[in-house]
Amino acid sequence: YLIGYSYDRKGLLINASKAYQYALNSISQNSDADTDRFWIVNNIGRICKVYDNYDLSIDYYNTALKFATTDGKIEVLYNLSNTYRKKRDFGSAQETIDQALQLAEANNDEARLVKIHYRIGQIQSDQGQYTQARESYQKVLTLSDSNPKKHKRYIGKAYHNMGNTYLLEKEYEQASKWFEKALATKTSEKERYITYMDMGTCLQSNGKPSLALQYYQQAEVAIALTDPYIEFI
Repeated sequence: YLIGYSYDRKGLLINASKAYQYALNSISQNSDADTDRFWIVNNIGRICKVYDNYDLSIDYYNTALKFATTDGKIEVLYNLSNTYRKKRDFGSAQETIDQALQLAEANNDEARLVKIHYRIGQIQSDQGQYTQARESYQKVLTLSDSNPKKHKRYIGKAYHNMGNTYLLEKEYEQASKWFEKALATKTSEKERYITYMDMGTCLQSNGKPSLALQYYQQAEVAIALTDPYIEFI
């Protein structure tokens, strides 16, 4: 497992998957090994999603649920909803994230509630439900008010996605305001790269090509600084 995790952290996902599978086959059927089994199948599920093998990812995540604690179930359901979303099975994505929401609310788990409302916003936006998506992203921001430093990443992502809903509706001035807020949160370089690119698209579409070029140039700088092993999800 540790060898697989090491490969995983380095972005060597094929090697990681092989090591995880070997570890899974080596684990005894003793219930004491359920925690190890949970983490292994959960990680394999995530790797399958990265390689767009959504059906296999779903199988592994469902297996992980059998060995998960309550906290583990919330995390797996959150990840599983994203696999369904990537597969464009929005009904299953919503059903799964609703289960995660119920568990997180019962546990008063603020950190996971922030992530869950962010995911709900993504699912809604993917279906063109932009007003509902903005309401979900606003919940992310409201929940984050109590500890903005802790939730900084999701604040930035909510700002960006809020802007993206306006961009898709061709409300370019509104979109620009939210993209600027996202950039001001100073999140990861890869996330900044995506926001710079979307800001450039927004300005280009709004008849401001010279200003758009400045943001595209900043995007080039940001992507050059990106850790190649960081996956933007």
